Amino acid sequence: MSGWRKRQISDSVYTSLNPVMVVFCEACDGQHDTTKVKFLNIEEDIQGRDVMEFECPDVADSVVRSLVFQKRWSDT
Repeated sequence: MSGWRKRQISDSVYTSLNPVMVVFCEACDGQHDTTKVKFLNIEEDIQGRDVMEFECPDVADSVVRSLVFQKRWSDT
């Protein structure tokens, strides 16, 4: 197996084991990687979903709450 194919397989395995999580921001109408925002709090809603409170990196002094989603392949 060529080195390129091994890397392609290892990258897809890494991505599936470590998915990119995103939040949707009402302040700027965009989506942000959870590692790129300033995390403030996380709670669970009545249905057991994670709701993250964070500061938007694009809009100053904005505190936003959003459900946490796994980034889909089509979003890349």
